[in-house]
Amino acid sequence: MVFAPGKFLLFLWTIGTLPQASSKKDKGRRRNGPTATGNDAAALVAHVKCQVCEIGVQQARRQARNKSIEGEDRLADFVENLCSWRQPEGRWLARLDITQRGPKTKDAPAPPQPEEPWPWNWVNRAKVLFGLTSERTNSKPPVGARRVTADDPLSVVLKEETRECQNECTWVQKACQSSIKEEKLVEMLMKSEGTSAMRKQICKKACGKRWDELPRLDYWMDEPFKPAPLKTSHKVELKLSPGDLEAMAARENIMKERQPKPSADL
Repeated sequence: MVFAPGKFLLFLWTIGTLPQASSKKDKGRRRNGPTATGNDAAALVAHVKCQVCEIGVQQARRQARNKSIEGEDRLADFVENLCSWRQPEGRWLARLDITQRGPKTKDAPAPPQPEEPWPWNWVNRAKVLFGLTSERTNSKPPVGARRVTADDPLSVVLKEETRECQNECTWVQKACQSSIKEEKLVEMLMKSEGTSAMRKQICKKACGKRWDELPRLDYWMDEPFKPAPLKTSHKVELKLSPGDLEAMAARENIMKERQPKPSADL
């Protein structure tokens, strides 16, 4: 079988261009996807669950004391919703912001990879096209991402206001659920243990690894902290404790908004 030179060159050109087009599409999908590099949410949760656990224990003790939540049944119901940002008991999760401690520095561009000689470059592209091997990954971080290192690790900050929940609320919620054991927390709340003692026992496993023992997380793309608009649904209003000062202030504001405004003609 004899190939015409023109058809042979067209075949080689097709093999060379299709993998490049597919890689561009993949890069576009990765940019619009989760901010955890490589979609590795498990590694991200491992990097923040120690800090989320310590903040969660403090919030649990503070809420139980301020709302006078006592008794095993009431504490169990309270702790059950502590790690759900959609519940009033877990709204503290919407105040968390994942950031990095060090100053922002521009990463040096990755060195260009050497070009393979012909015809091996075409052979490797053909292998990628037909799924015989995976395309080489580029070590260059996405635009706006920062490297995660021991000198610049991830940090969880508790803000005064709540945020519009997107990806970060989901990740800190998973970190809370995987680190706080409900039975142990209820037991220590019933004994009125101090915050330091509760953190030491409940967060022992979550905080037991050094930074170099955590799963690898190369880059982090920060999600902007956008404060949520002030609005209170009827469901949340009913779940607020009668003795909570914040709940009483929220009810007063709602009643003021419901009052009819005086007409401008009068």
